[in-house]
Amino acid sequence: RGAVRLVALAHVSVEAFIVISFLTGLPFTAAIMAWSIWYGVRGFRRSAEWGPYLSSKGASTALSEPPPDNSGIAPAKPALEQRPRE
Repeated sequence: RGAVRLVALAHVSVEAFIVISFLTGLPFTAAIMAWSIWYGVRGFRRSAEWGPYLSSKGASTALSEPPPDNSGIAPAKPALEQRPRE
């Protein structure tokens, strides 16, 4: 985006530069934000852990099903036990 503006600043009129700055400003930023939200939601929908909750079936059916098998995930380390002070 910056390179396009720099080239426009060097080679076109002020009015054309203002148009290019507008076109590469808000619409470009809005498009990148929309894509990033879509990409994040798509990633969650494809995951084994969150997919059932975000599917088109809805959360009500996903909550009635048993949770997915997480046997491949290592269990969390237990907290250190605190000993009584002597």
